[in-house]
Amino acid sequence: MYTIPTGTIAEVIFNLEKWFSRTEGSTVRLIGLLFARPQTHLCNSEILPNLEYFHHRSAEHINFFCAGYSRNPDEEFNDWEPLTTSIEGIWYYSPTSFNRFREDVASQTKWQYSGEVDLILLNAERDKKDNFCSLKFESSIVCQLDQMIHDQAISSVSSFIEKIVSFTENFDGTDPAWGFSDSMGAETAGSALKRVILSLLPKDLGKEAAKAYHFAVRDIRPAT
Repeated sequence: MYTIPTGTIAEVIFNLEKWFSRTEGSTVRLIGLLFARPQTHLCNSEILPNLEYFHHRSAEHINFFCAGYSRNPDEEFNDWEPLTTSIEGIWYYSPTSFNRFREDVASQTKWQYSGEVDLILLNAERDKKDNFCSLKFESSIVCQLDQMIHDQAISSVSSFIEKIVSFTENFDGTDPAWGFSDSMGAETAGSALKRVILSLLPKDLGKEAAKAYHFAVRDIRPAT
């Protein structure tokens, strides 16, 4: 899980480009943008106690960019505060860093922060010609985790994160949808993300539209 301070989308792209440069041949990467203020109940009860585990569990399988969080805070903001968690190591949180990233994502998309715990899943894509990276907001899964738990679409944050990481961890390159996404780029980003959705759905979820709604792939780019 990436814990580099993510104050802007440009910083996310910069760090993804560094990752892509170390991974020869990879052109598509599933990422998550997590907005979880430590003052919210769900963050305090389920995310903070597991932050270190999520960091190590995600490893090289998927990048989670956590708005406002860092293990090594920079000097740009003066409101970094250490967090009390049940794990070793110190994590820091900056409301200013969180809000700057929230503003940047909201200004470049139709997404608006719910005020609770939000996770946006989407593909990051590297252009083979110039190695530049772009975020494919046209194929996004906007997860309002509090509401998903309330609607019983997921049982907990931990189980949902585990399913996401397990999917990316077990991907072996033989799935045609992912292979097509690698070669076609943005045209097939939706197909790749739909496979993520299908892998996460409980067996009986298809009969419950209210639950399935949470997993829909959406275009959150601003209207032109």
